[in-house]
Amino acid sequence: DDPETRGALAALLGQNGAAVTAVGSAEAAVAAYRAARPELIVSDIGLPGTDGYDLLRQVRAIDAAAGADPVPAVALTAMARPGDRRKAIAVGFRQHIVKPVDPEHFVAALSALLGR
Repeated sequence: DDPETRGALAALLGQNGAAVTAVGSAEAAVAAYRAARPELIVSDIGLPGTDGYDLLRQVRAIDAAAGADPVPAVALTAMARPGDRRKAIAVGFRQHIVKPVDPEHFVAALSALLGR
């Protein structure tokens, strides 16, 4: 997403104890994923270049090639139509959260997904 939103969300998650790697494109996200597999992925759908759907497909292919369980992924997006949610879930996102997001709800949703 845009740098301001990315920075604000990274700060919010950091304040809540998360170690965050924040990047500005799907390509950078795939490189970061290969370098250090995270516990959770949060991605916008409308990314520059490769979109969030294709990002998750690439990550799932990496996991499959390694024989690894898929990392939980959350779509955080302005795309709010029912079809957008269905597509995100069909691609493999575990949750579809629509922006603007309430910070407490966002942290609680991610914590619940991680079983914390």
